[in-house]
Amino acid sequence: MALLSEIIKSSEALRYHSKSAEIAGQNLAHVNDKDYARQRVLAREGVMHSGTLGGLSTSGLESAGLDHARSEILDSRVINELGETASLEARKEVLDLLQSALGEKIDRQGLNVGLDDSHESDLAAGSLTRALNDFFNAFQELSASPDEPTIKQALYHSIDTVARRFNEAGSSFEQIEKDLTISVQRSIDDVNRILIQIHEVNKQVRRFQLQDKGAAVSYIDRRQALLEELSQIINFTTEDDVVDGKPSGFVNIFVDGVDGEKINLLAPKGAKTMTNDWGQEIVIPSSATVGASSATIRAKIDAEGKLGRVEVIKGGSKYDDSKGPLLVSLLPPASTFAAGENVAGAAIVDNAQNGVAANQAVDRGDETAANVGNPVSTAATTAQVKHKEGEVFYQGGEYYQALTSTQVGDSLENNPDKFFKITQPTINGVVEEKKLRYSDLESFSEGDQVYIDGKVYQAVSNFGPIVEETGKSVQIAGVEETVNSKSFSAGEVFKFNGSYFQAAKTVLKGSGNLTSFKEENFNPITGQLSEDKNFYIIGDSLPTNFVNGKKATLSTNQSNENIAYDGTKPILYKSDNSTLELGAYIDNSVKTFDIGAQTLDRINNVDDVSGIALNSGEIYYYEPSQTHFYVDATTFVPEEQIENFDPTKSANFHFFKATLNGSEPTSIIRSSSPTGFKLENGNLQELNIGVAEAIVSEGEIVGFNVINEGNSFPSSDALFVEGVELKIESGAIHGYQHARNFEMESFRNSLNNLVTDFTTQVNQVYNPDDDPEGYIFGFDAFISRPTQGPNKIFEEDYAEYGFAAPLYGTEGNAEMEIFRNEVNMTSPYPETDTFTVVNSTRLFPEQYATISQDYSSLRAEYEALKDSNPVAAQEILSALRQVPIRGESLTELQLDPKDYTIYGAARRMQFVSMEEDSLYPGNDRQLGNGDDGRSIMLAYEDVPFKLNQGTKAMILGDNFSFDVITGNSWNLAKGLNVDSDLTASSLKASIDFAEGSNELAVSIADMANGDFTEQLSTINTQIGNSLEDLNDNLVHQKTVETLLVDQRNAVSSVSIDEEVADLMQFQRSFQASSRVLNTLDKMLELVVMGLIK
Repeated sequence: MALLSEIIKSSEALRYHSKSAEIAGQNLAHVNDKDYARQRVLAREGVMHSGTLGGLSTSGLESAGLDHARSEILDSRVINELGETASLEARKEVLDLLQSALGEKIDRQGLNVGLDDSHESDLAAGSLTRALNDFFNAFQELSASPDEPTIKQALYHSIDTVARRFNEAGSSFEQIEKDLTISVQRSIDDVNRILIQIHEVNKQVRRFQLQDKGAAVSYIDRRQALLEELSQIINFTTEDDVVDGKPSGFVNIFVDGVDGEKINLLAPKGAKTMTNDWGQEIVIPSSATVGASSATIRAKIDAEGKLGRVEVIKGGSKYDDSKGPLLVSLLPPASTFAAGENVAGAAIVDNAQNGVAANQAVDRGDETAANVGNPVSTAATTAQVKHKEGEVFYQGGEYYQALTSTQVGDSLENNPDKFFKITQPTINGVVEEKKLRYSDLESFSEGDQVYIDGKVYQAVSNFGPIVEETGKSVQIAGVEETVNSKSFSAGEVFKFNGSYFQAAKTVLKGSGNLTSFKEENFNPITGQLSEDKNFYIIGDSLPTNFVNGKKATLSTNQSNENIAYDGTKPILYKSDNSTLELGAYIDNSVKTFDIGAQTLDRINNVDDVSGIALNSGEIYYYEPSQTHFYVDATTFVPEEQIENFDPTKSANFHFFKATLNGSEPTSIIRSSSPTGFKLENGNLQELNIGVAEAIVSEGEIVGFNVINEGNSFPSSDALFVEGVELKIESGAIHGYQHARNFEMESFRNSLNNLVTDFTTQVNQVYNPDDDPEGYIFGFDAFISRPTQGPNKIFEEDYAEYGFAAPLYGTEGNAEMEIFRNEVNMTSPYPETDTFTVVNSTRLFPEQYATISQDYSSLRAEYEALKDSNPVAAQEILSALRQVPIRGESLTELQLDPKDYTIYGAARRMQFVSMEEDSLYPGNDRQLGNGDDGRSIMLAYEDVPFKLNQGTKAMILGDNFSFDVITGNSWNLAKGLNVDSDLTASSLKASIDFAEGSNELAVSIADMANGDFTEQLSTINTQIGNSLEDLNDNLVHQKTVETLLVDQRNAVSSVSIDEEVADLMQFQRSFQASSRVLNTLDKMLELVVMGLIK
């Protein structure tokens, strides 16, 4: 047995020396492999057993698997430094491209360049700097020879060249943006590929180590190489997976979220997918069903997290914004606990105003690493992170807007002073724009979203012509008091504790004391002022509508001498017997429009046709849809059409949500006048979300006007893992993110400022009178949808026309049609300009007939004399007709639409004139019919339009406006053009074209020493300085990286001399073990043969 034991020992030793020699040879084969760490065969004592003489013996030397020469500290440091180097290299890559965008190269040694008339530019020929220099020099030459054609031709060439150089700079910047986006996407693809490979290697390492075969050195080397490759793209940390207190061989990879989450990129079943898609690309379906195609757009976010531009990728077809603005709203990305559920952050828009979830990133709450890091629960009802005022965020399945700066732990529920929950889906599609003239009728339910004056609002609570006040309990000097929980404007009516009150002045939230109104023995005395002088008491009821100047009555039908009617409005007699206009009343004049209009009286019109008349100003309750509508223009419906008549399809009616007085739909509460929606009181909260209005031309979306920038949007290169935005601090993607958010954003803003200053100043000097054909430069632009504005004459200048108080909502219902498809709009200035068309025809609103005592007296005198003294009556009628009134049969001008007089104005353009296009054939394309003719506004380009009269005539001051919007405000240099009307022969050196005059040329030539060259030099200098600093940092970083790699190589790399020596040693040991085993074999043979004999 002892002999056999020795044979076994020698066999194990032989195998050990054989494996050692094999590994030494393998080490030599990988001498130049940077990812390979030197390996060694581990040795261990064999298992002890009982010997033949009763002692203990071992099986001798045997292999215990493989190990390699690695330092975890150095490996970790190398991973970190590789990420820092990759980040710097990515930034340098972008900066090199930016420097070439201006066509020149500059460093610290070449900052002071010649850019004036006395020096040739020492920058590259063909650069933007050279083009600007040549531009100003050309004007200098024109000033010397104002009438020389060859100089004008050279100047025109210089103008064209400088425009093209700006275009090239803008195009280069745009291409860098696109290339950067592609680079980030490729990097993300690489991350996902590497994570899959690491997960597979992890499984192999774990399987190997569970079999107790030592370290899986080859797989660990492979994993280290993958980790180093991953570190050059993103930053991360690693932690060993522990099972029963021992490392399992599986390595977890963690990244941090921007809000402190710690996310494991490796799930048990595989690697998680990383993406930069959070819903910024949106599809907008068209409302048309036949032949329509959907538009595709992409939101571009600036460095501050705001919506900078909406880029049209595909314009689609058959869109219609004639009935209202086509809006797109954008929210920050959402997350949800439900795995696989998408919650919209940006909504796909349809024209039915339905938001459908876009391809937003989604957070699965159960995927955050268990018991590791500080994961944020999106289901919590308290704020998990700090929020800035106005910030929009998603938590617990809901969107919120912070109304003030908040702290961690602030409650999201029932905390109206700090947080506001946003209703979903947000307003999208073709929407109705709420108009001031209906503000005396409109009511809103909590959560309703509305579009007013170009902004999106949401109702914080139910409100309308009156507000329900609940009161708020506070401690004042140790005593519990009740104060107002809402703000009120002067004259606003609210209901509290069953009684009505009116604000005597503007009362801010919490500043009015309501305690006495809440007491059980409170007895409302109409007209009394509250002790704090903030509120007038109206009483238990509001007055009803008024007839023929009689005193108002309460809705309880009990007379109240303190409430009366002065002919135009309800008034309240205060305790000092002075009067106060009441802000609201009850309208019991509402009629019911049932199916078939059975309850409505039939009349015969002037043509003796029987039917129903819906008169202007009347209000109806429409039973089929259980809604109310206001008659905007008198409409007669013949009997045979009543059955199929649908008021919802007519522009003569405005449908609205009414505040009922009780439960009967024929009794509603309304404001005394349509003074507005009182936006300052907080009943409507402006949503700080991204909102853009589509510009539609011939059914195609051609651009967008960003109405609200919003905030809290991820950057263009932000990364997400299942809805959680990652905090990237090193690696190539960090470098790309930094370059886009800082260097590229600075370059874009600086270039835009240069373009703005250059074109604005040159155009202003060259064309001070705003001649539409007299500019040098222009920008591609769009014309927005025209909108009707409030009548400012009777709202603000009412006193000049004999009114004692402003009139609201008097506008007619005409519509402005702009023939946008005929206009190739160019704007000489990069900012938006607003153009307005105002009706100057002297036609007054209906109220004038009752408010003006002079008119009323003359009207009565005319009625009295028209039969008895026709001559005198005719003279009175002539006087009456000096003030034509809409709706007055005696005085209203029966104007053909072409007889209206209008004028134009603009916010920026100084002189806007009008022309008539009498040869326009109208919609029937035939001259000689009633719809012939249109107007042309001589704006920056000729803008043809037509005012289509409605059934309610326009009055003096009625107006429409539209915007001229720069097509690419994100990148102005790309959209800069030479004005299409400019030619070499039309170039001028002076305003009056007098021979030898040159003041314009001199003024522009003098700009050569101005801000433009300094701005351009600053752009170049900033890039040059940044590159110099970056190169210095990169050299230092590579030095550190090289030092660490060398230190690691000293530990891990293969030494040829050492491995050759080891190989020779292991070969000799192998040979020795072979000889021992051979001797033992012969001895065993002799023993066996002896036994046989």
